[in-house]
Amino acid sequence: SKKHFSICEIAGHLILDKEYLMNHVKNKIMKLFNIYPKFYNRKNQNALYLRICSKTIVSFIEKCGLKLGKKGNMKIPDWILNNEEYTKSFVRGLFDTDGSLSIKKRYKSTPYYPVISIVSKNKYPLYDVYNLLKKDLRIFIYQENKKLSQSDPRIFLQYRLQSNGFNNTIRWFNIIKPANKKHLDKFDKYVKGYIYK
Repeated sequence: SKKHFSICEIAGHLILDKEYLMNHVKNKIMKLFNIYPKFYNRKNQNALYLRICSKTIVSFIEKCGLKLGKKGNMKIPDWILNNEEYTKSFVRGLFDTDGSLSIKKRYKSTPYYPVISIVSKNKYPLYDVYNLLKKDLRIFIYQENKKLSQSDPRIFLQYRLQSNGFNNTIRWFNIIKPANKKHLDKFDKYVKGYIYK
């Protein structure tokens, strides 16, 4: 329906991303567009949705080079890629919403080893991020086959951008400067906390 094209949504984890969406992202939207987004969650989902209902804003986003619909074939627009600050801001937003900082065991009995990753069904923005950061970080991309769920054996292809280890994680946080508290708290506890304990 036409109404669908006047809605813009950002999804996050119901608990872990709540502060990021309800404060950081909401404040950015209010500053940029002078509109108060709505928040909701669906039954049986651990997701929190931020929603903007505005044909004008959705049209503006499309004119900026971001395609309507699912982000499966989205590419980062050239006007972002050609500006280092815009690109870092884009990567920050991508990591804050779709990325993770995991702490792995890596040959020890307790987790200690940091791993940065962003997973997507769409390879294009991940390769753009890889090309941007490969000179500063040991970073790589690989594709993996994943099951839809335990009850659904169908397989889909996804792409993973990854950077491992303390030095790369510290560089990532210095370059990208994530804004999501869940990433910052984990970095302080497991990366800074491990180095300086």
